[in-house]
Amino acid sequence: MKEKTFQHAEGMTLSEFRHGNIEVVREGLLIVVIATAEDREESLKHAEHLASLQAEVYFITDRSVSLPGITEKRILILPEQADAILSQIVAVLPILLLAEKTTSLKGADVDDFRYISKVVDRY
Repeated sequence: MKEKTFQHAEGMTLSEFRHGNIEVVREGLLIVVIATAEDREESLKHAEHLASLQAEVYFITDRSVSLPGITEKRILILPEQADAILSQIVAVLPILLLAEKTTSLKGADVDDFRYISKVVDRY
């Protein structure tokens, strides 16, 4: 998404976010939290804290949850997977669709990269 829309987007673990990046959270900042089996409880607490800071939190998980401060419209419940690895792969798919939709809404061609010929020609 960063390359196509020139809009800042950064993926990171919860521990990375808590140690520094949480300082940039401000009212209205869009944050997407993905919580799969291994880190669900910690992610729930973190999402609640971000919502208390007035960030716009969207929560993607594979189980039904209730989060104070986050409306049901902002919680996406994915089909539960038996395999933890498959669960994480399925959880990333909505992010890919979000990137595609954002790129399209900004008027950029989703399937074309500006500088790909430069990379291909040099290597």
